[in-house]
Amino acid sequence: LLFAWNRSEHGFICKKIANNNSSHCIAIYSMDGKELISPSLNAICIDYRTDDIIELTIDTKDSSTTKNKKVWLKSDYTFLLPQDSNVSKIGLFNNGTAECIVSNMYAKIDIDGNISDIVENHPDTIAMICNNGYYGLTNVRGQILIPCKYTTLERMPNGVYIGNDRDLISPEALFINSFTGRLTYLNEWLLILEDYHSNLNKLSIYCCSGKLLGNNYSAIYEKNGYICVERIEEYRRNWNVYETTLYGLYDKQGEQILPTQYRSIKYTYDNIVICNYNNGYSNTSVIANLQSRIKYNATHINKIAEIGGEEYYCLDSYNEKILVNSEFAKSGTYTSIIYDKDEQMIKGFKRGDVYNAVTGELLYNADSLEANKIYEGIITNKKAYGIFVKINGKYDGLIHTSMLEKHNLTVKSFYIDKIVNIRIIKIREDKKLDLDIVI
Repeated sequence: LLFAWNRSEHGFICKKIANNNSSHCIAIYSMDGKELISPSLNAICIDYRTDDIIELTIDTKDSSTTKNKKVWLKSDYTFLLPQDSNVSKIGLFNNGTAECIVSNMYAKIDIDGNISDIVENHPDTIAMICNNGYYGLTNVRGQILIPCKYTTLERMPNGVYIGNDRDLISPEALFINSFTGRLTYLNEWLLILEDYHSNLNKLSIYCCSGKLLGNNYSAIYEKNGYICVERIEEYRRNWNVYETTLYGLYDKQGEQILPTQYRSIKYTYDNIVICNYNNGYSNTSVIANLQSRIKYNATHINKIAEIGGEEYYCLDSYNEKILVNSEFAKSGTYTSIIYDKDEQMIKGFKRGDVYNAVTGELLYNADSLEANKIYEGIITNKKAYGIFVKINGKYDGLIHTSMLEKHNLTVKSFYIDKIVNIRIIKIREDKKLDLDIVI
């Protein structure tokens, strides 16, 4: 007996009066009259889900239970599973798979109806449920943990849920917090909140427990294994308003490594960056190791050598050189640092003395000149045939152009008063020195 015809975007809905005149079932027909859902199914509710799955609630006519059976159809109205399957719940599909409950056990199901990864006796397993287009969370016992009140409910790769783009729910289905704005997933540990009411810096970064880690950002993104944040700041100059972008860094877990105060962050070696900023008086820079969190006021960095599996770097810290290892632990401070390939040693020079720059051991001083040893000197004069260097303020030597040419250098490559490292080739009877440049 037909009760009523109702036209909808999905076709024509036919409601049929049951024999006891107390309930009805639903059928759907296409525009050309093809039967899509038969009234013989005794469907009493149809839910067109956001993942294009059609969920039917079936009246089982079983007086021994108050629960109605669920049947799922694909978007073409074919059955996802046989009608007699033991599946009682299917969550929303994401990338072709969804969570489901089969015979009170947790499992996964793909879009072709294949069930896998069945877990027995797992009462705390959470699954999404849908009721009249609203989503909530339940466990395999059927207990409602989060009521069906969300039009969208997404499970993130790390297990947390986001409802209606603003409510944060833990993997255990515990409500954490409700935010003003749009909440999105960043990585396993972090979330981004976009505040619709802000213009420039409308992003905040939260951990998955709901704790605020940083705010007032214009951009948040991953780069080279770290979380980069940007903030736009306005400043005035001559009655004009300008904008500049400041940068900062977090690690993947949300611990701040560099505050958002740098005008640029340049990656050099692995986990090492050069950061430029304005200290209120002038532009300056620091060089930081992102893993050890150690940084120095310096402008340049060069890898000196690798000794015994340990890498060593030289930092140009304005008027001095700093030798550090790969963790940025400081070995010493010198006026210049070089790697002696012949002795396979990093040497540091300070006040004319020569040190093992790694251990700090004094090797020799400028008062005891020896051939084939490396020293530090200062250029005192330049001629067409070479450059003159003074060692320890009293010993003079010449680097001939023939020596410079071996290193693809010329006299014009140097300037007076420049500090250079030289190797003594020969000590003449008059104490004059034949020298070679050490690069």
